[in-house]
Amino acid sequence: SVHLETLKTLLDRDVKQQAIDIGAMETFAKLLQDERIDISSRAESCIALLSEHIRGKFLAIDIKLLPSLKEKLYKEEPAVHTKAASAIMFITITTPARQQAIELQLIDRLMELVYYQRNQELQISCIKTLTNLAETPEGKINILSRYEHGISNIPIMKSGAFENVEHHRDILLSVIRWKP
Repeated sequence: SVHLETLKTLLDRDVKQQAIDIGAMETFAKLLQDERIDISSRAESCIALLSEHIRGKFLAIDIKLLPSLKEKLYKEEPAVHTKAASAIMFITITTPARQQAIELQLIDRLMELVYYQRNQELQISCIKTLTNLAETPEGKINILSRYEHGISNIPIMKSGAFENVEHHRDILLSVIRWKP
């Protein structure tokens, strides 16, 4: 756990390319299967950091990380599903990842998690991921037809830090409501 936290700190210092080159993404993917919450959630954090890099986004698809991260979205521990949502958010920037996320039917679970108003990180990650998925025709139709009202009613705590949730929710609504 301490080693993973150290690695996470190093990844924050812009050594993502080197970490990807030496197989770190694959190692973190294996650590996702660890039953210890501190290990799996830190592995998810490292995957999210590596997925900020363009090669990390495509590698995540190549090694089929989204199905494993989907499983983590259903875990009861907030740290686990929060970090999984964050990793998915970064991975779904690419079209292939968006398509795979839609095929995995992630939208329903993301919509459930977006209502956890006391967890701003989780809310923002879910909203940004939904926005990514809404940028595909299938995702946009699905989200607009099934969840527009729910998105409009995402609970937002009224304090300075939570205004970001409202901002990202408004972006999502504009994406799903946009007409050419």
